[in-house]
Amino acid sequence: MKGLNQGQPGAAQPQHAFAQLQLAAQLFDASSATSIDTPGWGHAEAYLVLGRELQARGDQVGARNWIEKSLIAAPDYKAAQRQLALLVRR
Repeated sequence: MKGLNQGQPGAAQPQHAFAQLQLAAQLFDASSATSIDTPGWGHAEAYLVLGRELQARGDQVGARNWIEKSLIAAPDYKAAQRQLALLVRR
């Protein structure tokens, strides 16, 4: 997540960080949410950050999908609730 905020948009470091974030979200998505190996909030956070990044890139549908996935994983996740509310208002 740190790499997303460093460098110019389109530069190598943010692009690499975005690819890593996508991979993390896919791995969380493929894992069982009830597994001992899966962090309780890690997947919800990864989904939210991916949603925010997609929104910043102009992909509103993709952003909404990942933010909603974050809320499915953690329905009480206030940051995801706020982000979805902001996205829907646009």
